[in-house]
Amino acid sequence: LLEFYSAHPDALDRTMPIKKVMIKNPHTVTPEMLSIDALLLMRKHKIGCLPVVNDGKLLGVITELNFMNFSEETIQALIRDSEQVRGGK
Repeated sequence: LLEFYSAHPDALDRTMPIKKVMIKNPHTVTPEMLSIDALLLMRKHKIGCLPVVNDGKLLGVITELNFMNFSEETIQALIRDSEQVRGGK
């Protein structure tokens, strides 16, 4: 979507305020929530990100990309561990 609007800037209504497209009452998570629970919440509601809040204060945002990057790092670590085990034999 971002690539589309970057390539076709005229397709975007430049006068539309964010309040017209934002989600007014988004699902939120706390910093203590388990990653798997946040991921399942995103999947259940078909959303790509969740605001992270504590005592009503926005602390950050967790996105699908965060999970993809984490998964890639985890897979790379597993590969390294596997190579070390095989190399040690």
